[in-house]
Amino acid sequence: MGLNKLSGSIPSSLANLSNLQWLSLQDNKFFGPIPSELGKLKFLAHLSLSRNQLRGSIPSSFGDLTSLNFVYMYHNQLADPIPTQLVNLKSLADLKVNDNQISGSIPLEFGNLTQLQRLDLSLNHLIGEIPKEFGKMKSVLNLCLADNQLKGIIPQELEFYELLEELDLSRNRLNGSIPKSIGKWVHIRYLNLSNNQLSEKIPSEIGKLVHLTELDLSQNLLTEEIPFEVQSLQSLQKLNLFHNRLYGSIPITFTSFPSGIAVDLSNNELTGPIPLSSNFENASLQGNPVYDDILKATNNFDDTYSIGTGGYGTVYKAVLQPNNMVAVKKLRSSSENVDHNGFLNEIRALTNIRHRNRGSLRSILRSDVLVQELDWLKRVNIVKAIANGLAYMHHDCSPPLIHRDISIANILLDSDYQAHISNFGTSKLLKLDSSNWTAIAGTYEPAFTMVATEKCDVYNFGIVALEAMMGKHPDELPTLFANYLVLSSVGDSRIPRPSAQVEKKVNLVLNLSRACLNSNPQERPAMRQVSNLLIKA
Repeated sequence: MGLNKLSGSIPSSLANLSNLQWLSLQDNKFFGPIPSELGKLKFLAHLSLSRNQLRGSIPSSFGDLTSLNFVYMYHNQLADPIPTQLVNLKSLADLKVNDNQISGSIPLEFGNLTQLQRLDLSLNHLIGEIPKEFGKMKSVLNLCLADNQLKGIIPQELEFYELLEELDLSRNRLNGSIPKSIGKWVHIRYLNLSNNQLSEKIPSEIGKLVHLTELDLSQNLLTEEIPFEVQSLQSLQKLNLFHNRLYGSIPITFTSFPSGIAVDLSNNELTGPIPLSSNFENASLQGNPVYDDILKATNNFDDTYSIGTGGYGTVYKAVLQPNNMVAVKKLRSSSENVDHNGFLNEIRALTNIRHRNRGSLRSILRSDVLVQELDWLKRVNIVKAIANGLAYMHHDCSPPLIHRDISIANILLDSDYQAHISNFGTSKLLKLDSSNWTAIAGTYEPAFTMVATEKCDVYNFGIVALEAMMGKHPDELPTLFANYLVLSSVGDSRIPRPSAQVEKKVNLVLNLSRACLNSNPQERPAMRQVSNLLIKA
């Protein structure tokens, strides 16, 4: 019943459906309290009440729903403290109660939810400290406590979050230092501790977070010099140290950052020269010492260093310094058969890739304000660009290149909303004569381990394309199992409905995405096929 215009109160008679396992009432206009009678649904595994106008408390009777795996109650007007009875939900994997008016402190007993992978309590009125008992939740992947009134230190016990991918504690009243134990978060990609009262120095252990794509420590009281270990953050796309008390010079190691990273060091006490780097100036590569390093690293662009070819050039692997491997594309325009307009377009695309003025697709979709600029045609074109990029990697590179980490956080948009795939830190060259079995944890693939084939990218592309159309992750939608998806049922309700012509394109994206999510990898379409269908649309 989700994604309709149903109104009124939620009927307590739903409790009579004693064998109910999935209840989705999200994206309607229900108001009033949540009936406590729903606590009688002993077999309920999935509960979604998000994006309504519900008021009152979270029923304590929900503590009896011990089969629950997923609970979504975000974007309502729920108030009062979180009932401690929720700690009885030992099978809970996903709890999102963000964007409400929840008050009081976080129950200490939440630490007993050892199966919890995602917890979002942001945009509430929570007070008190982050419980040190949270350290028991060792399965946590995403933790968001932003936009509350939490105080105290970041608990040392969070060091046990060895699977952590995203942590957002921004816009609270946290103090003390950033714990050195953050170095154990080796899988983290997004870390936001901004707008707090954190002090002392940035720990050098931050250099161990090699998969980090976004680091925001802005508007704190951090002091001393920027640690040179930040040079290890080669996946970084955004670094924000704005408005602290940092002093000393900008580390020369900043020159090792990938071109295009967004860096904000303003409102500090930094001194000395600005490092000579494309991240601080628009220097030409010609004449730059880096060009000589590339020539040496590729033996003058020898074919043995080639990892792929395309319509306008060849891609080479170059190791410029220890732990700094890059892919370099040498463009060619001398061929008589080259489409010169296309060649120039590719040059413009490559040179403009550093101007990521819009940020990631993730940051725009999560903002009710920014998303208004992302109309349906822009979204379709973004999906097309992603499909084209993956098709090139899978079918035009020899051997094929697997990204393995396609997500909305890794899709960057420039000032014209052109999409660029980023963060190739976990990419893998696929040897055609090998089964390529590997034990990597899939970002979205519904399994703990999987075969590292291009079908992993196809699956993750399906998730990203759906998120682009829906404005949120599709994990709540039973309609994904339907035979056909349409915009009117699952489309992002925050923007106006498109014209009939554009809606046809959106529906094609939705159903190509669904095909990409087939549980049997062999039945998922190839990215070349997806790309061709989208080009023809």
